[in-house]
Amino acid sequence: MQSTFLRRVAAPVAVGAVTAGSLFAAAVPASAAPNTVAFKQACQATALINQTLLEDTAMTIDAPESVSPGEQFTYRLEQPGSAYPDKESIATTTNISRFKLDFMIPENATFVSAAVVPDTSFNLGGVAPNVLRVNDDGAVDANGDIIRLSGNNEVIANGGNNNAKAEGGIVALKTKKNLDGTPNAGGDSWFKLPAIDVTVIAGDSGEIQPKLRTSGEAGNYNNNKNFSTFLPKASAFGTQWAPTRCVPAEAKSQNAGGPGAGPLATIDIQGGQVDVDTATVLSGATEVETGGTENFTATIVPADATGSLQLTVDGANAGAAVAVTAGQSEYTLSNTFDGEGTFDVKAVFTADAGFSNSTSAGHSVTVTTAVVPDVDTTTTLSGATEVETGATENFTATVAPVGATGSLQLTVDGANAGAAVAVTAGQSEYTLSNTFDGEGTFDVKAVFTADAGFSNSTSAGHSVTVTTAVVPDVDTTTTLSGATEVETGATENFTATVAPVGATGSLQLTVDGANAGAAVAVTAGQSEYTLSNTFDGEGTFDVKAVFTADAGFSNSTSAGHSVTVTTAVVPDVDTTTTVTEPDSAEVGVGVNISAQISPTPTGGTVQFKDGGNNIGAAVDVDANGSATLSQHVFTTDGSHSITAVYSGTTGFEGSTSQTRTVTVTAPVVEDVATTTTLTVQGAAAEGETVTLTATVDPAQAGGTVQFKVGGVEVGTPVAIGTDGVATMTHAFTAAGSHDVTAEFTADAGFKDSSSAVSKIVVGDGGNGGGNDGGSLASLGTLGGLFGSLGG
Repeated sequence: MQSTFLRRVAAPVAVGAVTAGSLFAAAVPASAAPNTVAFKQACQATALINQTLLEDTAMTIDAPESVSPGEQFTYRLEQPGSAYPDKESIATTTNISRFKLDFMIPENATFVSAAVVPDTSFNLGGVAPNVLRVNDDGAVDANGDIIRLSGNNEVIANGGNNNAKAEGGIVALKTKKNLDGTPNAGGDSWFKLPAIDVTVIAGDSGEIQPKLRTSGEAGNYNNNKNFSTFLPKASAFGTQWAPTRCVPAEAKSQNAGGPGAGPLATIDIQGGQVDVDTATVLSGATEVETGGTENFTATIVPADATGSLQLTVDGANAGAAVAVTAGQSEYTLSNTFDGEGTFDVKAVFTADAGFSNSTSAGHSVTVTTAVVPDVDTTTTLSGATEVETGATENFTATVAPVGATGSLQLTVDGANAGAAVAVTAGQSEYTLSNTFDGEGTFDVKAVFTADAGFSNSTSAGHSVTVTTAVVPDVDTTTTLSGATEVETGATENFTATVAPVGATGSLQLTVDGANAGAAVAVTAGQSEYTLSNTFDGEGTFDVKAVFTADAGFSNSTSAGHSVTVTTAVVPDVDTTTTVTEPDSAEVGVGVNISAQISPTPTGGTVQFKDGGNNIGAAVDVDANGSATLSQHVFTTDGSHSITAVYSGTTGFEGSTSQTRTVTVTAPVVEDVATTTTLTVQGAAAEGETVTLTATVDPAQAGGTVQFKVGGVEVGTPVAIGTDGVATMTHAFTAAGSHDVTAEFTADAGFKDSSSAVSKIVVGDGGNGGGNDGGSLASLGTLGGLFGSLGG
């Protein structure tokens, strides 16, 4: 086969010896010579331009000519090698990935296994090829009727990991080598998918015909279920993907047909009914004691075999036979061994009609006389969990039962501590001692070593925390005295006394639990200290002195000292009111009129006046001492005398501002905005006269229009007509693209405006068509890159 993308080897790799891996020994039928079925396949690669191809390909099968009913045998399927080019037209190939080949499990046969044949592939990367049993949806299924060669089901579609725009699964690497490993002169990269071995069991009669997957939707042209699909990748105008689907067919774009849609081989089932081979496996203990009944597990394969199972010991039947029923594979066979020795134990399966007898491999069992076990003992340990360094601590260990004898050893973190203590019959409790010299947490245990007839035992871990002995702190007392009624704003001194006078540390005054002021150092030999606080608000407060002691003394806090704070009576404060804005205004336009009260009062209102007359309602004074009459509108122009009268509030006197003169002017009428639109034809020949047209809106705006080409004025300004239009003719003398604009200069009462840039392309008389057609034509060659890869 030859195509623009794929080349194939004419002869497949020779098929090697066939092996089957299962519980059964594979039958070795008389084999015919390997048969190569040549056929055509119709493929479609979906890329920038879809490519439909009809290609020659082949599949080689090595299978026996005939088998017996119930015979297990293996046949091999293999494709020839293939290649893809380094480059094709404008595209550079990268690799091909996500290969899958699908075969049907043949009728009149029971599937056993399928596997990749080692050392039959070439130049593959990505996921290692494997064989899966899948259903029609491409999902792995133990009951599926499709055998799939792929890279762990990573395919373009109809698989377990689908993607038509990313590499995955089996990858044909780009090496530019031939199948023998030598460099390819043309830059082609050759590769070969591995052969697969399929093992089945023949039915009772008829024929077995291995086939490609073509049933159902798999037989439709360009379908994701086609027997062969893969994913070429190339570089042309960026990365290009060409998912490809192939079906055996006799013509392009046709559904399955021809030799590829028929059997790859026909295997006759000859002769009468043959018994199905069985296998028996026995498992169980290899060492037992006399007098005990031991259970063994016998497994029969296949699970539909029927008959009976008999356990034998050194060739003699042991116990009764057990019935074997269809659908059950595991059975329990029992025996009681009365004497010592080593015995050969087997499971013997006697089959019903249609199945063969089988016997398990020998299972060696060593029987010894049962030994009377030691009496179990338990050891427990109790004692302190917190101790101080240097002190000897006693722990109590208890051993049960009380008849046990031996010795007890105390361990600390696994190391012996002190001498072992003898354990005598009739005594259960023992004292074990240890002196802890350092701080830390230690795991303490009692270990009982038993005399003959008793088992050893160890207590659970007993955690002991050891700390350094601490000399107790000297107790202290703190008292506080001072005024009980004060006024806001006044600094009040309190007297704190710390006893004993040798104590050192610091004193902190607190008010309602919060620190008040800085801490005061307490020194040895001084007992009284002054602590101060300024109370800013009214209320009743709980005042305390808190002593934080240095090492060797304890902390202490005084009893609460209640202080009532009232506000001192202060005379009203004089205020000054000032109008701060505005300086000017315009008739009909709202402005803010503001006043500032100083010092800042706690409330009140301001009434603004114009020439002694109230304007607006009284305005509240805010927390910053400001009051604003928002958006007041003056209705007449001229000078206006503005004053502000502050009403006063509790603690603050009222006041009136000096007059502020505000100059109010009449409103100014603004010019009317205009827009200018330029109209010019899009293309012209060199030297051709072109009409430039500018339209001004509104049309009644008077003025002139200056036309510009490339920012350079053309001619003189042109007056607009009563319809708002100005025109000019101009001949372009240079070929190329020119920017044209129109600038409108308005008469009084209107605003100037400029048009947007308009472009005119001036040709030199050539076709000016560029090479777009050539580019599209070259793009078309990309279809050649993705010629069908085929199966």
